Formats: sequence, structure tokens, C-alpha cells
Amino acid sequence: ILLTKVSTGFSKKVNENSYTTNIDDVDYLIKTSKDDNKISYIKYKDKLENDVEIKFTNVAQNGEIQDEIFKFVVPSNYDVIRK
Repeated sequence: ILLTKVSTGFSKKVNENSYTTNIDDVDYLIKTSKDDNKISYIKYKDKLENDVEIKFTNVAQNGEIQDEIFKFVVPSNYDVIRK
């Protein structure tokens, strides 16, 4: 999951509800809704030339997130490949 605050310079405002950013040589388009300015979708072309669109629904903004949601345990039958 990519978490970014689109109004603080991590991204460039294109128009009222569109922002662009580049992360690791990939250009992202971030679109927010017109009525409540919550994220609607992110579009990008990945490094394998796949068009990717992630749509967001039922967005809860600035809510509480428990620390446990970020704890990941690698299953024993998985290999870990580090970049």
C-alpha cells in the first residue's frame, strides 16, 4: 500500500482533483473525489509495462489504525528475496 499525503509536496498537483508523483522511476496518477477530496484511484504503468489501476471505495480518512495491521510474519513455506 502506498500512503502519501498529496498536498505536501510529495506529489505535484495537476488540476483540482489530480496529482502526479514519481517513485522508483514509476509515474503515478492519483485522483481524488470532487465532493470530499478523498482518494478515488491510483493509476500507473509498472516496470513490466502493465497498466495498473487501484480503485478505492468506502474510504475512511484519518482513522485509527492498530499497529498489529503492519506486523508481517513470513510463512515457513515462503522464501524471502531481498533487493
